[in-house]
Amino acid sequence: MEEDRFKKIEEQEIISGIVRKKEEKDRFEHIETGDQDIKEKEIKEKKYFECPKCKRNNPIDSLYCIYCGYVFPDKAEKVDKELEVYEIRCPSCGKTGNRNQKRCIWCGYSFVPDEEEILRKGSPVEITVDGVKYSSKDPYLPEYIKKALIRIKKENMKPEEIEKLVNEIKVKKAEASFKIERDIEKRKHAIRGFILMAVGGIFVSIFRFLILSNNLSVWIYIFPVIGTILIIIGMINLSFGLNSSEIEEFTSRFFWRWWI
Repeated sequence: MEEDRFKKIEEQEIISGIVRKKEEKDRFEHIETGDQDIKEKEIKEKKYFECPKCKRNNPIDSLYCIYCGYVFPDKAEKVDKELEVYEIRCPSCGKTGNRNQKRCIWCGYSFVPDEEEILRKGSPVEITVDGVKYSSKDPYLPEYIKKALIRIKKENMKPEEIEKLVNEIKVKKAEASFKIERDIEKRKHAIRGFILMAVGGIFVSIFRFLILSNNLSVWIYIFPVIGTILIIIGMINLSFGLNSSEIEEFTSRFFWRWWI
């Protein structure tokens, strides 16, 4: 019985006072044209509709009137005479609660199990990604694997659906790995660019110091030449390591304030 809680959760499994009626599709519902199509479109776009009993507006997905408790016969039906339409009965302690509650206020039983419960309870589920086997009972799981296992349990997936999901995980994992490698390479270029520009700045600063100390020897002009070359190479590396907004921020905050 416990495993049933972790199958695909539908609203009628949670509600005890009333259940949602199954929608029976008409064979000819897609053949309707003209005014009928317009009316159906208008109904689907509506957010509220009027209760036939008390004439007050209710949300379009309501099973009963939130004001007078009238059960809309085309959407739901009463199944338990002892419960009000807004009540559910706790299967653990037998006491009643509101159908919007996620847990029983008396015993703490979860009407809608959280992710950790879904993984921990019921039959274990295993998937293999790139030769590594993951189980729903493992205490430590990567977040993307945990979400996949929860989805498998919730939707009660078939083997072919699980295989498709594993392939999706492999693609996402490869994309994430490629992105990390690309980011690392970009940061290497950025660090190299910062270092070259800093060294170039030192050469330019030495030239300025020698000029201010009235040292007018010809050889001192080698410092700004080397410094300029290093700065240009550094900026080229920086352009590979940063995007346009980061380069703009760097030049506005540091570069021009330093050199000018």
